[in-house]
Amino acid sequence: MRTGLLVAYADSLTTPPGTEGVRRNVMVEPVTLSKSQLEALEKIIKGNNRPVQSLNGRVVIQDTVAR
Repeated sequence: MRTGLLVAYADSLTTPPGTEGVRRNVMVEPVTLSKSQLEALEKIIKGNNRPVQSLNGRVVIQDTVAR
């Protein structure tokens, strides 16, 4: 198992009602996947209904994760 660097921040859901309490984890190094893996993911995740938001005072932290 490899480890990777990620950043994390508190956020809210991207779909109405925009419930808070979500922790977003973003890998610093891109993770690659195949077309079939992307299609499988798109069946589970039904899109993003909100444009990119400013930080609005949220704190971004750096962490590591096993992947």
